[in-house]
Amino acid sequence: MREKILSLAKGNFIYETPKLCLSIEKLVFEVTAGTHGTASFFLENSFGTRVKGFGTVEEMCIDFLPFFDGTKNELTVDVDAGELNPGEKLKGNLDLITDCGEEKLPYEITIVSPVLRDEEGEIRDYPTLKKRIEKNPEHGVDLFLAPEFRDAFLYRDESGRILYDCLLKKNTKLQSLEEFLVAMKKKKAIRFETEHSSGRELVYELDGTDKADAISIRVNTWGHAGIHVRTTADFIEVQTHVLWTDEFVDGRDVLEFTICADKVPAGRRHGDLILQTPYEKKVIHITAHNRIGEKERKIQRARKKAIAMAIRMFLSYQEKRVTREAFGKFLKKNREILEKISGTYEQAVRGYIAVILREKENILSFFQETENLKMPPLGESLEEVENYILIQFIKIMDSERKEDRIGLANLISSYAENGYQSDLLTYLLTQVDERYRFGHLLEKDLRAQLESGSNSPLLYSAMMLAYREDSTLISSLDDVTINAVNYGLKRDLTTKEVSLAVSFLGERLPHFDARVFSILQKLYEFFVMTDTLHGICGMLIRNEIRDAKYFSWFEKGVNKHLRLTDLYEYYMYTIDTEKVRTLPDAVLSYFQYENHLNDRCKAFLYAYLVKHAGERPEVLEAYGEQIHKFVERNLAHHRITEDLALLYEACVTEETLTKEMADDLSEVMFSHRITCGNDRMDGVAVVHRETKDQTYYSFENGQAVVSLYTPNTQLFFVDERGLYYSGTVDYRMEKMLSMEKLAPVCYELGAKNPKLITHLAYKAERSAKMTDMQALVLQDALQMDCLRRKMREKILLCLYDYYHREGMAEPLFSLIEQFNPITLKRERIADVAADCIAQGKYEKAQVMLLRYGVPECDKNAFSTLVEALVKEHKDESEPMLVKWALYLYHQGCAGKDAMKYLRRYYTGDLITFTSLYEKCRKMPEVGADEDITERLLAQVLFVGASQEPYEPIYLEYMESGENRMLVKAFLSQLAYDYVVERQELSEPMFVKIEKEAMYEKDAVMVLAVLRHYRLEEHFASKQKEFVEMNLEKFASEGTVFAFMKDYIGKVNVPFEIENTVIIQYYSGAPGEILLCETDRGGKVKKTMPMRQVFSGVYVYEMLLFDGEEKYCYIEEQTTGERTEVMCARRTEQAKGALGFFHMLNDMIAAKNTGDMELYGSLRRRYEKDRFAAKKLFTLQ
Repeated sequence: MREKILSLAKGNFIYETPKLCLSIEKLVFEVTAGTHGTASFFLENSFGTRVKGFGTVEEMCIDFLPFFDGTKNELTVDVDAGELNPGEKLKGNLDLITDCGEEKLPYEITIVSPVLRDEEGEIRDYPTLKKRIEKNPEHGVDLFLAPEFRDAFLYRDESGRILYDCLLKKNTKLQSLEEFLVAMKKKKAIRFETEHSSGRELVYELDGTDKADAISIRVNTWGHAGIHVRTTADFIEVQTHVLWTDEFVDGRDVLEFTICADKVPAGRRHGDLILQTPYEKKVIHITAHNRIGEKERKIQRARKKAIAMAIRMFLSYQEKRVTREAFGKFLKKNREILEKISGTYEQAVRGYIAVILREKENILSFFQETENLKMPPLGESLEEVENYILIQFIKIMDSERKEDRIGLANLISSYAENGYQSDLLTYLLTQVDERYRFGHLLEKDLRAQLESGSNSPLLYSAMMLAYREDSTLISSLDDVTINAVNYGLKRDLTTKEVSLAVSFLGERLPHFDARVFSILQKLYEFFVMTDTLHGICGMLIRNEIRDAKYFSWFEKGVNKHLRLTDLYEYYMYTIDTEKVRTLPDAVLSYFQYENHLNDRCKAFLYAYLVKHAGERPEVLEAYGEQIHKFVERNLAHHRITEDLALLYEACVTEETLTKEMADDLSEVMFSHRITCGNDRMDGVAVVHRETKDQTYYSFENGQAVVSLYTPNTQLFFVDERGLYYSGTVDYRMEKMLSMEKLAPVCYELGAKNPKLITHLAYKAERSAKMTDMQALVLQDALQMDCLRRKMREKILLCLYDYYHREGMAEPLFSLIEQFNPITLKRERIADVAADCIAQGKYEKAQVMLLRYGVPECDKNAFSTLVEALVKEHKDESEPMLVKWALYLYHQGCAGKDAMKYLRRYYTGDLITFTSLYEKCRKMPEVGADEDITERLLAQVLFVGASQEPYEPIYLEYMESGENRMLVKAFLSQLAYDYVVERQELSEPMFVKIEKEAMYEKDAVMVLAVLRHYRLEEHFASKQKEFVEMNLEKFASEGTVFAFMKDYIGKVNVPFEIENTVIIQYYSGAPGEILLCETDRGGKVKKTMPMRQVFSGVYVYEMLLFDGEEKYCYIEEQTTGERTEVMCARRTEQAKGALGFFHMLNDMIAAKNTGDMELYGSLRRRYEKDRFAAKKLFTLQ
């Protein structure tokens, strides 16, 4: 601007200012909410020369204050949309102040929602995002992790952001993406199915070679999950141990596996193929059958089965459970098989069958065959000895001779003494030895053989038969006795006496023995004896067995009224609370007087009483004191179960609640039970939207009791690796207590539990009209460090409104200290800022209003802030402060200091500047100082605006202003505009120009005065001298103007002015200005350049004789613009003029009029003067 002023002061003028050229007619673009956005445009002029200037804008969200000086200037607009909402529009004008004039560029800026983009375009919704992920999962992850994703998809979605952040902290990227989409209900959780022609029971017949097979796996939807594969048997080998679902083709893949024959021994082996994701598990049962030796194994199994069947029938006969006839039929039917499987003992078996069937011929044959059978000597095999002894025993069965029995007994004993001992020999000895008529001897020897490792049913049968004869032989419940009694139960050989003996000993065992207990159960089921029931219950109680599966025994004991210590306690310990509907009166009476139950059982008992209070109110009353003490104690320990929950709800009321109980109740009040059937989950993490804390609860048997004190919760199930799952894991949640109605009571009693405070704060901030108590709750909530920022801001604003409503100045003053000016909710900035201003917290208010809210802020308060700030920054220009002051000015409420600040630092369009100047002048306390006057006048000159409206300002400044260069420039520009006929001069301004012309001799001033004098008919001597002198001067310099011809006949005018036709043209175009002479038809005869005699002024002088005409037009060489064709002709010449040109011109005129006398006289004079001149000026 200074450069242009200097140029004008020096007389450098521009006739035609180039037009501003903008690359756009309107600036239209979009900015994403919550971000900064920029847009650019280009500015140049129509001549392609340098453009100088600056730009401004009044909109506070837009930063546009460029200074430029170039031929093609790129200007950038920066928009701060940090506090703007999608859908809002910014409309207005950008002001461009240049040396080519001022221009207003309209703008329309639309605030749009954040958008996620990739090379394919915008991603504005989840369906589009899902397509990208399905197409390329890795690219989908990149999009998910991009910062723009949070802005575009989670814009102002606090819950979504919490979910997003928690998943990314704990999981892999792909897993986080999968869980996020499922939790947001944008896709289904991945589930898979296995497909095989044989279903899930696969059987493979092996012939020595491996078997390869495959299972088809199908998923229900796209996504990322790992299907982990493992086996429970080494003969199953899988191709891969993990299948990734995002690598499936059309939702399908194949798991190949091999059954390794070399790892399957002869026979059948079983194993499982297990496929598992974090969400589910599929088990494929596999059986591999190695058929090598199958026939031999089949024969062997049949042989074992036949032997077992034969032994069972033999013992049934011996135990007199079947008759000889029935046994005989069995032997006769299966004789061939029995003989075949007998091996070494075939002869003995044949003889035994003959004896049982009383087949004399076969008996005779048997005796004949074995008559000469020699006794095996010592050293022979045990098998040979057994066969020999068995044959002798069969013979005795037929003969029944006593001496033979004694002899055989002695023989067996003799062999035994020499180391021949076996179950068969021992059994045969019991059948022939007379000593074994005494039960204790029989039991002793049988026990010895059995304790040596025998497990023969022959011996157990003999042992059980001995117990049947004498139950007193049962003196302990060792392995032998237990096995014998168990055998007896299976063979229906037990007696009541045996049952009593076992029951007696069982009750006194020092430890719990499952086999003894099983025997007692069977004995009771068989004989239903009270002693046995007593023994069962006693064993369980003494060994503190409390499993629910034993409840039926205690129930029987209670119903039988057994006199057994702790019977009723164990009845309660083992009770299935889900199934039992009624408790016996005996139980209810018993615990009324003596109650040593654990807390779980007490809770169930008391809850039962509460539930059935309507049926037995007297019982509940009797238990009243017990129950209340129990409730208080458990509440103090913060325990919670379904039964305790029922008791709390029944016993804890507003009337009974104490301060101590209130603290404790606050801890359990918000309990919920979560049940998860996924065995891979170790626990659950709970996140509340209101608090920063994340609480982890471990699962116990798939259950956990969690605290949910607001409805805004996010559950994350945690597996053994610590990975988080939300939305993909199935679970069930039950509310355990419904006592929130007591939350306010707890608080009023002094409870300060963070859960309680947060719960009440959540309720309070959503309340239509806050109560005094709720205000106190919110005050306490602010003291907690666990609140999230958004919740804290909500609370602050709720209290802010409450204090305003109640007129509580002191708390409001303290509260405002806690507001964070950077994060305060946009809609409330104006109100809070106004209060900050009222309390003198200008810095905090300034930070708030710099974000947003000036238009909504109370004008008086805002004016106070601006007044304070401009005082502080009076010596420096702050762009935003200028905007604020200007806003107040437009609103009509700018204070004096704001106006002084604008007076000093405003830069903008000339109209506003002028208005501001006038306003300052009207405010005595502000005034229009010399600085603003100089800047205003300078801008008028800089932009080339009309000077006429500013002449009064200029005249005033001219008298006392220090910047004389500005004075000179302003006057010079005015004079120039008058010279080139763009503006008329007012009388005051002409006086100033005339003065400058007379004394400074400035060319433009002189020209302006000459042009002004041209209309006058008479001149004072000084004026005439001035005119003639300057006309001569300009004519001699070639600076002639058309208006100078107006002086002809008034003063002495130079020949060049008087006798030429002056064609004058104004132009600011670069390049030559051409005068094109044409004929009457318009055809160009010749072209002559016009002469520039002053800035923007071009002339061409022609000498024409009287009556002579020339047709011509003017054309700008560079622009091509041209005038219409004009006719140039000479006007009447002044009389008495001298010179050859005038003589010739007069002769032509006399001849044309027919005055031949005058014509002759003029011709003779012309020839004489011409002859004299020729002789006078001839060069020697």
